[in-house]
Amino acid sequence: MKNPVHEQIQARKLKARLRMLQHAQRVSGNVSQTCRFFGVSRALFYIWKKRYEKNGLTGLHGDAVILKCPYKTVGQLANSSPM
Repeated sequence: MKNPVHEQIQARKLKARLRMLQHAQRVSGNVSQTCRFFGVSRALFYIWKKRYEKNGLTGLHGDAVILKCPYKTVGQLANSSPM
């Protein structure tokens, strides 16, 4: 059973990410200004931009995964115990 609150939150995140990408392209033309306006880092902006260019709107779903250990997969990190 899907959680409607979780789906609503994900939909809001998707809209915000899309607005951010559109703002950089159409309004400001400047990534740094857009990131300051939306309160995100440039690194995160480029993660979302890359995912959007590769997968379209489906790429904006979910959270950005940043691996802290380059030798482990996402599954291994999820199954490991916290320090």
